[in-house]
Amino acid sequence: MSRDITEIIDDHCEEEFGHKDWVIISTLSDQEKVGLDSVAVIKTYQGVQVAFYCDARTSFIEENS
Repeated sequence: MSRDITEIIDDHCEEEFGHKDWVIISTLSDQEKVGLDSVAVIKTYQGVQVAFYCDARTSFIEENS
């Protein structure tokens, strides 16, 4: 069974940063992209730019606890 790209991204984020808080950059508004490179590591997976937050955002932690 092949894995969905989001599962691959989840696994990488958890291994690298200890959480699963990431976002596909194309889904963000221009305003949301401002300063993103100061709080996240940006990588490309299968042609899709993904921002991996260095630390999980408070809103992410609250939604997933």
